Amino acid sequence: AKERALIGVGNVEKRSSVQRPVGASSAAGSETGGVKCPKCGKNHMLEKCVKFTSVSVGARFAEAKSFGVHYRCLTKHKGNETCPIPANEQQCQEGRSCRYCHHPLLHHQRRTKEEESSASDQMEKSYICNDSAHHLELLKVFLRGPRKTILTTALIDSGCSRTFVDEDLAKDLGLKVKTAAMILQGIHGAKNVEAARVSLDIAGLTREWYSVSNATTLKKLRIPGGEVKWADWAKDQPKFAKLPLENVSYADVRILLGQDVKELTENVCTTKVKSDDKKYVAYRCKLSWTISGPRLPSDKEAVMYCCIINDEIDHGTALLQEFRNFNSLEGLGITDKSIGLSRHETEDLEHMQNGTVVLSDGRFQIPMLWKWSGGVPPSEEQAKRRLISLQKKLRLNPRLGELYEKSIQDDEAKGYIRRLSPMEAADLRKRRHWFLPHFAVFHPDKADKCRRVLDAAARNGGVSLNSLLNTGPNLITSLLGVLVRFRCGRIAVNADVKEMFSQVAVPPADSDMLAFLWTSSVDREPDVYVNQRHVFGATCSPAVANFALREAAKRKDAAIAQIVNEAFYMDDLYWSDDNEDVVIQRSHELKTAFREACFELSKWVSNSRKVIETWPMEERASVVKELAGMDSKGKGFGRRMGLLTFACRRQGEKAKTLSEVLSILTSVFDPLGIVGPFVLKGKLIMQARLTNAEFLSEEMKNPIVMPRKHP
Repeated sequence: AKERALIGVGNVEKRSSVQRPVGASSAAGSETGGVKCPKCGKNHMLEKCVKFTSVSVGARFAEAKSFGVHYRCLTKHKGNETCPIPANEQQCQEGRSCRYCHHPLLHHQRRTKEEESSASDQMEKSYICNDSAHHLELLKVFLRGPRKTILTTALIDSGCSRTFVDEDLAKDLGLKVKTAAMILQGIHGAKNVEAARVSLDIAGLTREWYSVSNATTLKKLRIPGGEVKWADWAKDQPKFAKLPLENVSYADVRILLGQDVKELTENVCTTKVKSDDKKYVAYRCKLSWTISGPRLPSDKEAVMYCCIINDEIDHGTALLQEFRNFNSLEGLGITDKSIGLSRHETEDLEHMQNGTVVLSDGRFQIPMLWKWSGGVPPSEEQAKRRLISLQKKLRLNPRLGELYEKSIQDDEAKGYIRRLSPMEAADLRKRRHWFLPHFAVFHPDKADKCRRVLDAAARNGGVSLNSLLNTGPNLITSLLGVLVRFRCGRIAVNADVKEMFSQVAVPPADSDMLAFLWTSSVDREPDVYVNQRHVFGATCSPAVANFALREAAKRKDAAIAQIVNEAFYMDDLYWSDDNEDVVIQRSHELKTAFREACFELSKWVSNSRKVIETWPMEERASVVKELAGMDSKGKGFGRRMGLLTFACRRQGEKAKTLSEVLSILTSVFDPLGIVGPFVLKGKLIMQARLTNAEFLSEEMKNPIVMPRKHP
């Protein structure tokens, strides 16, 4: 039920404000005794008329025009010069981008392209219930805060455990909205949202006020659907004709009344009013009368109940879409996102700066970037199931089992992980903790090296470790800029940071959230291990590791800090200068600065023999990067001529299927687009042949021949 509030159509129409126009309060107040409402004929101002405020903005404009009232103050007078509102205050105050002079009740909130797109996406994920649709219980309510009182529409939702209110509405009321990360549990699992707790007053049309002390704000709380004309329908229904029912609209809903205010929404009468067929049911609560029932004949559109449809993914269609993206001109591979940090990124950066501790060995200890510091769902059962599955796989491949066991032993010896004693494991289970499943991965060029990867995306109760973490500030330098600067100097060097993530320590409390189970024997209970370093796969690890690298360089000197900021792409160094001696000096200074922070620069390569010979053999790259070699990024570096070369891991293999052709094309890493003309020919072949994803695995019977252009 709470998910209905999250998935609704975008900003369809802004709520109606009943605040008196600025500058007109005294004048209007003195005239209410002699001025009748042009809408209902009662003794009040038009802006106070419930019948006028209950219709859409477009209808209010039409009625205001027919009544002959001034659009800014909604009263009759001769021109702008006699309007009770000062001329400098007549411009709309409801939106920064609105430049019109009209009353807040006549302000229409225009949707941005992003909101329209979002609404479209949400509509596609919703069921549209036609003749069988059932209207929910809606009612008009006043909401009051420190700044103003606003008339809006409430939805009584018995499936909500608490009350939700639109965040923008809460701000307009003058409530203090201080958002924090919360986990929202709904019918489709858990969601991480930014929300705040607020207190406000609520009343029905009789203005009898009640307090709602613990409502939760949600951004863009919207319920899709049109207007439901209960008042018009009731005129022809004898049992309902005398009830004070109102015409309501789903688009105006800005508050969901949940079970925490049940005393306000439950029936206060002895019986409910029901139609003869018992399909329509009305009752009175403390706020007002409300009614539910099937669609009305006057409904112009079907009621939409926003339940996400988790359709099975058509992997073939998804693959074809990925292939189209691969062929697009925008798919070159590089996008410069060098814009300022967002508010959340700035907060994460400050959190790292304030929480960084330098340990006795010089290593940085940096906290993880948590969205949520409260309770988390149980995670050990899934970790046990995944461990059993992993053990079965390792038993089928003894060599893999040996490598996996060795990787754990090596990590324990290096201090990356620590095995807990039974007492420590019992204490961990009493605290906030998280067990991570793990699995083995191999580098295509390093078959004998096994990497143990923790599955930070594994979900328990709809929550994963990564869903609890912020990504952090984007401190990664643009690859395009790194490569262009790399080609500027005559003498170049290339190196990488060995096991970068594992060189940054995590605080003990964060180690509890990086626990995992392991035993090499299926006959005994698994031991509990915790990671003492930041792990590969966690959302915040790249930001933390890059921050640590920059801090290590900053503490050395400004020149080294500039090199790290401009010449590092993740854990790889690409730097050049025209002077060999400067390259040698800076390279060794950089290595010293990193070593003091427990980072190790290794696999040194240069196009200068003099530079290469300053490094011990064990610190050089294997075979010192021959022209045909390649590094982890897919580029080869010519150590003598300073040439950038390209290599393909499937070089020399004969492609028998379109899938293998596609594999060859995508294995070429070309961030600068240098070999684009050659790859383009392969893309044209694929476009000509690939019309259905099923053709990918079929063996090609006829040779691929590029069509020739005839003059």
